[in-house]
Amino acid sequence: NGTYRSFFAHMAARYKCKFLRTSSIAEVRKALLGGAYVIALMGKGFWTGGGHYICCWRYDPATDLIYANDPASSVRKYATSKSFDKEKKEFFIFYRQTA
Repeated sequence: NGTYRSFFAHMAARYKCKFLRTSSIAEVRKALLGGAYVIALMGKGFWTGGGHYICCWRYDPATDLIYANDPASSVRKYATSKSFDKEKKEFFIFYRQTA
């Protein structure tokens, strides 16, 4: 029941990805603009009633929307970065490998 937070660092090491664990929404916006992927552990709010992981894949600075794939919903697809910042527990950023 659940996934340990340490799992993401383990997977980053396994696949030799640059990895950052943070609570900074500014770091998340920057990472998404740079093509990174972000796993967000969300607390109670729009995305979940308790705790839930989602995968963020895009940030649009014009609308301040962060787009995410939510494995528990086909309806929840995006929210403002302000909303993410309010409801987040932690972010796990995976940077793409460069050749």
